[in-house]
Amino acid sequence: MAQAGNFRFPGGESIREVLERMTNLIDTIRSEHAGETVVGFTHADPIKILATDALGMHVDQMHRISVATASMTTFVISQSGLSLDSLNTGSMIGGDPA
Repeated sequence: MAQAGNFRFPGGESIREVLERMTNLIDTIRSEHAGETVVGFTHADPIKILATDALGMHVDQMHRISVATASMTTFVISQSGLSLDSLNTGSMIGGDPA
């Protein structure tokens, strides 16, 4: 059975490539925006991928994490790494806030 991290949609990135791209972005934010609040917007899968990384999970387990539509997830970027502060807060689409 192939690992999810190696899957690639035709013409797209693999999950591992998304993780590498997102990790490079985190490194850029760490170096260019130290001490600042940075807000970003993205789709659910990159959030799941970063969350697995922040939690020390293998990227192939990203589908164990659910990201609600229009929710907010908060990461803390420090010199020691990335940590997950909150997941799925404030979503009002499809029902009560999470």
